Amino acid sequence: MRKDMRPHHPFIPRRELSKIILKSLLLTAIAFPTLLTISNHKTNGIVADALWGEASKSRPMFLTESNIPHAPILAVLGGGLDESTADINRFQKRRERAAAIGIVELDMSDKVLLLDGLKPDGINVNISRFFFMEQVNSLSQGNYDMPETNIMVETKSTSTATNLDALKEYMKENNIDTAIIVTDEFHRIRTEALLKIKKINARVITVEQLIRMHNPHEMIGILRQNASKNEEWKISERLKLFTMFLDPKGEKTAQVERFFLGIP
Repeated sequence: MRKDMRPHHPFIPRRELSKIILKSLLLTAIAFPTLLTISNHKTNGIVADALWGEASKSRPMFLTESNIPHAPILAVLGGGLDESTADINRFQKRRERAAAIGIVELDMSDKVLLLDGLKPDGINVNISRFFFMEQVNSLSQGNYDMPETNIMVETKSTSTATNLDALKEYMKENNIDTAIIVTDEFHRIRTEALLKIKKINARVITVEQLIRMHNPHEMIGILRQNASKNEEWKISERLKLFTMFLDPKGEKTAQVERFFLGIP
């Protein structure tokens, strides 16, 4: 077979994959004693469904004017930093852009909670807030008045599970019974499993759903980004789902994440 005829395999960064595997092994060591004494069949069923059952095969519906959800708060899951620029990465940016579309164009909520998570020393904790405000002003051409007090930023979480813990705490403190969560399609199934385990009443809406409704041409760029990361995401999400058998609520995972971040 000629070289140019060989099938293409997406590149998976070894450093990232090694880090995920190491975290999984460390989590196993921490959580295994607990696993020997506690077995939650209902929780295991939720995780198994996300890996192999109907949940694993589910697809998000197309958003139309008749099925747009509304809630007192719209939460955006954290996507991480671009270490080379000390700015939020492109996946966090597209989540925040999608959330701005949900608020400005679809009136899904009038408040947003940016689950930005813990940042290293020297990083401006308001970078997510600034970017989100830029998106709101750009989409509305400066005509959407969103008070700064309606844009909240959470800065303590270190994982998806702790993102959701922060959301649950906010909902409890503000007597809110439902929420909308914005994240990427690759991240949806694990997020929905965590919501069931943590008993949080929230609906997941994906970046892809919102961008497609806003501007189908913009979806081309989103799909190209997805294609460059799909293989890595698939492996990463399945590994993280498997670790949920050991740590369904993400409490031990949070310890591991804090260890890798050098936080006591």
